[in-house]
Amino acid sequence: MLPVATLLGAVFLVVVNLATRTADRPNDVLTPEFIAEVFGVRAHIGPHPLTGRPHIAIASPA
Repeated sequence: MLPVATLLGAVFLVVVNLATRTADRPNDVLTPEFIAEVFGVRAHIGPHPLTGRPHIAIASPA
């Protein structure tokens, strides 16, 4: 059986992938508030320093 953290990580990646592919502006969908509400963690979202694409850093439980 997979650890809960692994399963939640997989769900998180699916949500992020869907949001970025289906939204015209993924930054409008993927907000720190949305991530906190859905996953119960604090997050920082900013541009990746090399690619400029949105980069999500998980800080701690909300």
